[in-house]
Amino acid sequence: MTSARSVTLVYGKTGSGKTHWVREHTANTPRLLVWECFGEYVPIAPTISECIQRVRANPTTFRVGYDPVGVDEVKAFFEISRIVRDTTLLIEESDRLSPPRANPPYDWAVSRGRHDGTSLIVTSLTPFRTPPELRRQADVVVSFRLTEPSDLDYLAQLTTPGDAKIIRNLPLHQPHIVRLR
Repeated sequence: MTSARSVTLVYGKTGSGKTHWVREHTANTPRLLVWECFGEYVPIAPTISECIQRVRANPTTFRVGYDPVGVDEVKAFFEISRIVRDTTLLIEESDRLSPPRANPPYDWAVSRGRHDGTSLIVTSLTPFRTPPELRRQADVVVSFRLTEPSDLDYLAQLTTPGDAKIIRNLPLHQPHIVRLR
């Protein structure tokens, strides 16, 4: 049986507090698969085969990171959560990815992940570049101080103009959390 899924978008400039917030938010997440390249959240597997082996070794409580290279590895990364089910995918700096519609396994995680309990936590420097497919699924937006007008306009449409004003004036390292549903 699949668990309730959530889609959380986390925005902020470099050094604003995104990584710290996500680390705390995922500290007790038992089945965490992380797309990142620096090992800031969990140990990084050196190959996609090793990533899969680490998940297989303990399918009930894994915390594995990987930075997929090439179409086949990207597909395999997203397929892990679909096969194992009830997984949280953390995608660091999601603006590096192609739009979900151009990447069928990513699109599945975004638009149909509820069927296999795939929750998403997606970080980005800029809300403006978040694909519409992803923002339509979001139920939580966590934003740190942003000042770029296009980002604030985007956030005002996604949340409210009042939220965008709060986000523009936030102190450093303080998040503003908006529940959309």
